[in-house]
Amino acid sequence: MASSALYIRIDNVLNNMNRSWEWLAGHIYNSKGKPLQGSYLSSLTQKMQNDSELTKSEKKYIQEMKDFLKFAE
Repeated sequence: MASSALYIRIDNVLNNMNRSWEWLAGHIYNSKGKPLQGSYLSSLTQKMQNDSELTKSEKKYIQEMKDFLKFAE
């Protein structure tokens, strides 16, 4: 699935839950144990919307978001 389509699916789930990307990112932690936030989250969502190439760690964070929301592609 293209990352833009995945972005739309995640965004729809969040809207249905009345939650934000910031709320979701607050449950996803980087290797230093800090939640994703700010410019990193903004960059990640922008890359998803534009179907840009994602790094290995960005793909890992997106998988964690999908796992947290418990939905499959």
